[in-house]
Amino acid sequence: MGNINHVGHNDRPDIAGEHPLGDIVQLIVFIIFIIIWVADSFVFKFSLYLQDIIPLGMRWAIGLLKIASGFLLARNGLREVFGDIREKPIVIESGPFKYCRNPVYFGVILMYLGFVITTASLISAILFILIATFYHYISRYEEKLLLEKFGDEYKNYMNRVPMMIPRFSKINRKLYISALLLFHALFFTLILKIRIFILIGYLLYFVAFIYLLQGFMLYRKIKK
Repeated sequence: MGNINHVGHNDRPDIAGEHPLGDIVQLIVFIIFIIIWVADSFVFKFSLYLQDIIPLGMRWAIGLLKIASGFLLARNGLREVFGDIREKPIVIESGPFKYCRNPVYFGVILMYLGFVITTASLISAILFILIATFYHYISRYEEKLLLEKFGDEYKNYMNRVPMMIPRFSKINRKLYISALLLFHALFFTLILKIRIFILIGYLLYFVAFIYLLQGFMLYRKIKK
């Protein structure tokens, strides 16, 4: 959802249009996902094989973090779009729209991912891929409307800001990769405790240290 209007918000001429079936389809998709996720995770337990590998605490910690961060991102995006009444439609580039063009949809995708991670439901994971594909499609559709509405102004915005996944600065990218590698290294060495994975884990520790060192050197270079 990037700079768009909801069906039922026709009293807001300052906001551009959206997919005519976007809201109802999103609601149907959410209901279907919740039914399948609950049924597989807590009732029938058809595809919970990964629960034997990934500890409960780790799954819920990561999953809840994804859900919370996705909720905050989506809420802030909606606040930017609908919070203020403007004189005329504009390309919104404030708040989370500085970092990605569709923060609301990206936040919703993160929340779905969080639910999948909490219970490690493989059926829900397959459904999540379909849902993410749907949000990619609807984002593309709505951005065509925005291009028709704003022309070069929105095209320039598209060239500067990514569709969903924010771009990191060089320093943040190094730190992010380092943290990701450290997480996997800890998982391989402390959780799996299988010789081949322990060796891979130690290799990841080394690579993570290199990225962390590069990030620190970039930071010092910028400060100078």
